[in-house]
Amino acid sequence: MNSLIKCLNRSLILSAERTTHLAPIPRLFSGTNVVFDSKTNVISRKLGIPERPKRPMTGYYRFLKEVRPSIKKTGKTTREIPVVAAAQWNKLDESQKQKYIREYEQERVEYMKKKEEYEKSLTKEQKLAIKDERIRLRELKEDRANKQELRVRLKELGKPKRPSTAYILFYSDEAAKGKVDVKSVKAKYDALNESQKNAYKQKADAASNEYRKALQTWEKRMVAKGLADLINKSTAKKLPKLK
Repeated sequence: MNSLIKCLNRSLILSAERTTHLAPIPRLFSGTNVVFDSKTNVISRKLGIPERPKRPMTGYYRFLKEVRPSIKKTGKTTREIPVVAAAQWNKLDESQKQKYIREYEQERVEYMKKKEEYEKSLTKEQKLAIKDERIRLRELKEDRANKQELRVRLKELGKPKRPSTAYILFYSDEAAKGKVDVKSVKAKYDALNESQKNAYKQKADAASNEYRKALQTWEKRMVAKGLADLINKSTAKKLPKLK
């Protein structure tokens, strides 16, 4: 259902944007593969490179900014506001839309001049540095996505969940009593005497032993299914090889 709502939201917004009849702004440096978007200035600041000029808002987004407060007062959520605004935009006649479109076109002319000057001011090394940083961030994003996909797959395959530490067990007990503050809980845990702490440590050790047994059983099952690649190499060495 959430996916369907997202698709409908995106369709309405794209429909609203298309009614501006404006060609897209060029998004590339001449002779490079550096994309101009909201992340570029973050990268520029990190690399100590001057920030690019800010791209002007399109006619539709100017309208959205204007009507957002009034729509919000009706109780619409952050997700629902763009949907309502897109529907309102599509109901406007062309003359009403032109007010917002003209403002955008006027600022776009100035933006393109500043953008051209900005591109000329960058050295080849700066352009390559931005490109390399974007590649690094893209690879980092892909790596995170792969790890998330792996976690989902392992959960579906029934991999045992790591047990809680002694402190987390104590924290859970405190949280069960009501709203807790991390700093205050840590202070309470540090103030426990040795006997009290050992009680939590014993629970954690017992859970850890059960986890190791369950994990070993699960790993053997994965090997039998031909899914040994999901097991850490250090553990796989201890398991019997498939014949």
